[in-house]
Amino acid sequence: MSARHFLENHWPSITIAVTATAIACAFLVMLRSMPPHQIVMATGREGGAYYEIGERYRAALSYENVQVQLVFSTEPACGRQQGALRSRLEKSSSQRRTAMICRTTLALSAMALVSLASSAAMAQNAPPSCEGDPDVYKVIFEDQNFRVIDSLRKKGVHDKLHSHPVLSILYHLTDCTSLLYGPDGKPTPSPTNGKAGTAFAVPISPAHSAENIGPEDCHQIFVERK
Repeated sequence: MSARHFLENHWPSITIAVTATAIACAFLVMLRSMPPHQIVMATGREGGAYYEIGERYRAALSYENVQVQLVFSTEPACGRQQGALRSRLEKSSSQRRTAMICRTTLALSAMALVSLASSAAMAQNAPPSCEGDPDVYKVIFEDQNFRVIDSLRKKGVHDKLHSHPVLSILYHLTDCTSLLYGPDGKPTPSPTNGKAGTAFAVPISPAHSAENIGPEDCHQIFVERK
């Protein structure tokens, strides 16, 4: 499957993954830019001018839900230096945590994209239906946008290993009771039953085969988006 086909078939999932990553990173950036909820301020002795200024800051910031812790320091200049150092350390720690969360978010998004790519790669382990078993799956129309495949599995016929590498719509012309088999030849626990006149979307499907176990021929039409 080409990159163009992969993007066309999986653009909703890719868009969701990229958008979620962008929102998460934007939230983290916004969170980092928010003001702190607790401030440690070095002041002089209780009753002194510096302590009074600290009390005024604490009272004013309390209205903004910011807690101010006043710490007595006999060496204001040293206290300021220690406060600046502590602020730099806290900022550095916050940046490391934010970077780690961003990397984790990006890694999870990458894993989601790899999972989508793996599903497409699994479908390529077997040829498309019209190539894997042309006696059952015959192309009756094809252009640059769509491919229409006529599928006729007669009563008791077990078709050859094939895949559905692109999304498609399946329409039942007759009632169909089919038993699906994995690439290892093991059948699924229960058969599928399709009623004449019904249609449903077929996801990208890896290697498998199908056996008509119903009482009559199984006639279906696949419409694939290229």
